[in-house]
Order: sequence, then C-alpha cells, then structure tokens
Amino acid sequence: MSNDNDAKKNPINCFETNVIGTLNMLDFANKKNVKNFIFASTQWVYDFGSKKNYQVNNKTIIDPFNVESEYGLSKLISEVNIKQNHIKHSLNSTILRFGIIYGPRLKNLSAFEGIFFKLMDENKITIGSAKTGRNFIHIEDICVAIEKSIKMKGLNTLNLEGDEYITLKKLILSSSKILKKKIDINENSPKNVSKRKISNKATKNKLNWKLKFNLEKGLNNLLTYKNQINNK
Repeated sequence: MSNDNDAKKNPINCFETNVIGTLNMLDFANKKNVKNFIFASTQWVYDFGSKKNYQVNNKTIIDPFNVESEYGLSKLISEVNIKQNHIKHSLNSTILRFGIIYGPRLKNLSAFEGIFFKLMDENKITIGSAKTGRNFIHIEDICVAIEKSIKMKGLNTLNLEGDEYITLKKLILSSSKILKKKIDINENSPKNVSKRKISNKATKNKLNWKLKFNLEKGLNNLLTYKNQINNK
C-alpha cells in the first residue's frame, strides 16, 4: 500500500500488507538463497515535523515517534526488519528511499505533473503555499538507479531524489516559460509551507549515478507526452 490516504483510512491493512508482506518476502529470499534483496522504501520515513532546517540525508537518525505518516511508518518498520534479517542471514540488502516521482502518465499524478498538465489548459492556478517544495525526480532516473543497485554488497540505505530542490512557485514559473503563457498564481495557504530537502549525494557517489533530467527537461518531456496523447 503506497497511498498515504489509503493507509490512514485502513492502518491495519497497511501494516499487514507492507510490514508482514515484506517479512514474507525476506523469509522466501532466505529459503531460496537469493543473492540480493532490494526494498522500495520512501522519503516519508523522515520525520520533518521536528526539523527546522528541513534538510536530511541517508545517515539522518529517524525518531519513529515523530513519523506522522502511517505509510511512512510501515516502511520504516520494514527497513528495521530488513536490517535485522541482514545481520542474521547476511543477505545483501539495499533500501531505496524513493522521492516524489514524476513522468509521462495520466493517473496517480504527483504535484509536478498535476500542475503542469493543468497549466496546459488554463492560465491560472490555486495552490497552498508557493514556497512548498520537493526534490522531484523523473521515473527514468529512478529506473537507472534501481538497475545500478541490483548487485550492491552488504546493507545499504540510499535516497533516490532529484538534484534540484524545486518550489511550487519555481515549477509554475518554469511551466509558464515553456508553455509561453502568463500564469496567475493564487495561494490559499501561503504560511503553510511544506519543505522536504533530501540529499542524494551518497547515492550518486556509491552508484556513480548521474541524473538525466533537470526541471526544464522534465517539463519538456511531459509536454511532448501530452501532445502525443492529445493528437491520437
């Protein structure tokens, strides 16, 4: 279960699926002498609610009592179980904490696609706070990192995040430039700022990982995709 809203509505199902499901996979991997175990975790394991600088990396110590997301907590518990399993069975295990992924798709949109697609059709947009931001990452960059992590040895925890911290204001202004139209921005909660700055430096060093997509290239990729869909 990867939707935080679904997890909040049914936390029992969330933990049965994510935690017990992961334990079942670990047990299967041990019995079959699997060489490498890769776990799709999430940036929501980080407890930003207690931070003032909003900046974390893969070595940041996480207090589970400050993790407000049921989904994030289910993933954090699974991370601990993976580490314990590694100690007991020496199974090569890589924990990948996925950031906010975007890319060419029409459903389950992140803020990145949602805002850009809306601005393709409209000249105005309403958001919470323009200062809210994330290190958005393109799906192709995610896939390259996963492929590079397949044969890692030992126990590793890596952040899969974009290079650039992008605020909603910057996303909208960049979209405006690419779409060649003026956009009116309305903030309905300007003081309710949500910042999550997560470093990918260790991941880039360990995997020799170079990201292909920056903000401009990512937006142009979405523009090409949507135009192709509209022309079918």
